[in-house]
Amino acid sequence: MNSIERQRLREALLERCRTDPESVVDLVLDLMEKVEQLTVQNEQLSARVEQLEDQIKKNSGVRSSTSPSRSSR
Repeated sequence: MNSIERQRLREALLERCRTDPESVVDLVLDLMEKVEQLTVQNEQLSARVEQLEDQIKKNSGVRSSTSPSRSSR
């Protein structure tokens, strides 16, 4: 969002606050809930990425310590 779009949105929200404050409160609460959901999802995905990275490290360590079967021929 560029600065012009942001300013227009700001003005529209301020007008909405004057004319229908209840809808603005509902919007803020909905956005807070969505942020919370996305935060939880982000934490879960970060944990999964860490788990997969650890698995890759473990697997690459196993591969590098074993000699390839074709090299002995």
